[in-house]
Amino acid sequence: MDDEILTRTFCIEVSHFPDVDEAWLNERATAIGLAINDRLIHKLEWGRVYALTDRNGIGLVYLMWPEYKHDETVAATFMEIICEKTDIVMPKPGSRKKPHRKGGMPQFGLGPRYPAEFFASHGKIDPVSPVIHSGSGEGKRARTQKPGWQGA
Repeated sequence: MDDEILTRTFCIEVSHFPDVDEAWLNERATAIGLAINDRLIHKLEWGRVYALTDRNGIGLVYLMWPEYKHDETVAATFMEIICEKTDIVMPKPGSRKKPHRKGGMPQFGLGPRYPAEFFASHGKIDPVSPVIHSGSGEGKRARTQKPGWQGA
């Protein structure tokens, strides 16, 4: 069952937005959450959007209904919403242009790898410290670090 739950998760972090403040992060996290509710609510069992003020970012943690775990449009819609609400302009397919954003691009990465029990409990179990991504791309779990998730 644990493996099945983890196949239905969507965790992403968009961090290191240049020149933004906590109010901007909270406003955008709220806008992303509302847009997800409007466009994906029937495909999601539960989820949350967080302002990650310590990393100038936004985090998403969602659990899809089992019948949508292989639906590629869910991930695409998440990404569209994130880009729309954070002013990231994605080039059209086939274009030679690169994604851009006035003020600079943030970093996209996988969110924390919470245990299956966290998702099975719909997030009611306090999460363990998130994985910290080192410069080489290897994950490290810090035992003394507080969880980076802060509610939006």
